[in-house]
Amino acid sequence: MCQQDKNLVSPFRYRLPDGLLHLRNLTQLGLNDVALQRLPNDISNLTSLGSLELRDNMLKVLPDSISFLIKLKILDLGSNDLETLEIGNLRKLSILDLSENQLDYLPDEIDGLQSLTDLCLSQNGLEYLPDGIGQS
Repeated sequence: MCQQDKNLVSPFRYRLPDGLLHLRNLTQLGLNDVALQRLPNDISNLTSLGSLELRDNMLKVLPDSISFLIKLKILDLGSNDLETLEIGNLRKLSILDLSENQLDYLPDEIDGLQSLTDLCLSQNGLEYLPDGIGQS
């Protein structure tokens, strides 16, 4: 995974750097622990992304446009404040980390993520899992 020095991104706390969303050939993006509060809808411009790491931020929701990142295989959203999740279109996801969020439930569409091999759900308030999860 991508390792970054915090000092490199500290001037961009709370928002993404200008121009970042124009890097259409970017395959990995790590923005861990940079106090992001929201992702812009234009995140969908990063159509080549295979790995997106957003651990240890302050995200409460993801933009609907994240579902257009159809090449994503790794999505790390651990240690945020996510309350809802809409990622059913991300069919190539193999690793999904949702640990340490505020999730009460998972969307039913999660059972359609057939490529999923690693799913981290610890330290959420999950009351149940969708009926179809884990069934082929």
